[in-house]
Amino acid sequence: MPKVKRFVKTTANKPKLLKTTDNRINPSIRELKKKKAASKNDNPEVRELPRKSAALFLQYNEHLGPPYHVILDTNFINFSIKNKLDIVKSMTDCLYAKCVPYITDCVLGELEKMGTKFKLALRVIKDPRFERLVCLHKGTYADDCIVQRVTEAKCYIVATCDKDLKRRIRKIPGVPIIPLAVLPIYEMAKRTKKVGITGKYGTRYGASLRKTIKKMEITQHSKYTCLFCGKENMKRRAVGIWKCKSCKKTVAGGAYVFSTTTASTVRSTIRRLREGVKE
Repeated sequence: MPKVKRFVKTTANKPKLLKTTDNRINPSIRELKKKKAASKNDNPEVRELPRKSAALFLQYNEHLGPPYHVILDTNFINFSIKNKLDIVKSMTDCLYAKCVPYITDCVLGELEKMGTKFKLALRVIKDPRFERLVCLHKGTYADDCIVQRVTEAKCYIVATCDKDLKRRIRKIPGVPIIPLAVLPIYEMAKRTKKVGITGKYGTRYGASLRKTIKKMEITQHSKYTCLFCGKENMKRRAVGIWKCKSCKKTVAGGAYVFSTTTASTVRSTIRRLREGVKE
């Protein structure tokens, strides 16, 4: 019996009914959309790219020069106190020129809000060597203020330890950043690493020469005589290094026992290296 075809009912050809809440039916919403489209056509948006600063010659900032003007961040002041660094002196040591540190009103407000823990930072700021920059914006958030000042005038260097502020300033061309990082000097280890046997006897061969010497020493199972005592009681310690069990003396310098061409080249190269003569 052949299979009977089953017909599936489809709703593709049926007309779709619009809801009463649809925007296309409401005439007031239609008129608003038409007005918006007309206003866009009448007043098209003018998109302008930001102009490059005249201070930049390619990537070189011509407005930077001694005395350097450095804007300080709240984190930079706190970390400099923790690491016991004089800010002005460390700046001059870093840039090898006179530096004028600047502090904005918002940085001062941030330190005042932090409480009594940061009294020392406030004392440091009130030094007459630090100059003040007046802020006209609302609030005490210093990051936006510093970014705005740096974009407007390219004569500043920003001293900060904040990762987010560094990320924002790196996008602005021609503005250097001074982070605070102290190089710790650790004590010497009590237990020093011993010199390897190959370094002790001066048998650091190249990769290809090392392979050939190792192959020769392992494959040829011949008895080796000691050069000092004359006994055949030698033990291989490393590539090209043998030790006598009877007299306890070590002989280094590769395949010194063999009379092959490879052994002679190994001996000659080691001799040249030790004597320091170039052939």
